[in-house]
Amino acid sequence: MPAASLFTTKEVQKKLMYGIQDVLVRSGNKINEGKSLFGIFFALVDLIGVAYRLWKVEKPTHNNVNQLNSHTMIDLRDWFLAHDRSCRRKFYEAFFNLVIMKYEVDRHMGRRLEKWLEKWYEAAQAGKWIFTHKHPETEWALTEADKNEPTVQRQKALVKALNNREFDKVLGLID
Repeated sequence: MPAASLFTTKEVQKKLMYGIQDVLVRSGNKINEGKSLFGIFFALVDLIGVAYRLWKVEKPTHNNVNQLNSHTMIDLRDWFLAHDRSCRRKFYEAFFNLVIMKYEVDRHMGRRLEKWLEKWYEAAQAGKWIFTHKHPETEWALTEADKNEPTVQRQKALVKALNNREFDKVLGLID
């Protein structure tokens, strides 16, 4: 049994289970079964309430989680959020935080996530997942090393050619 963390306390468990997880499941069912616009509307209202409750729960940090994989997910979340500059940043942050919190305390969900990641990794190793090695085109912070990568350089050249109406160069720059 893993050591207790902030997210194993009864207060946080109630918020996660009844205030967030159950509402997400009910809202998802309302949307899937949504035969009326009102059903979908009320599901969306529920989802806004979930987002509000998520902001009330303390953010997972290295100081308040215990699982090794939770620490890794925190590092990945922080890396992602350090690069993302989109208007969806708050959504991504809430999503990652919810996954980390659930993984920290819910062995049922955690083992399923691990199995899914294991199968994804196997697919990637077998060549069934294709990595484009491209950075998001917009709203993404690039490091100096990233800026010098050939794909980024080609993307810049493509944008420049399009802006300058040099269409003869464009086809040679498209992947």
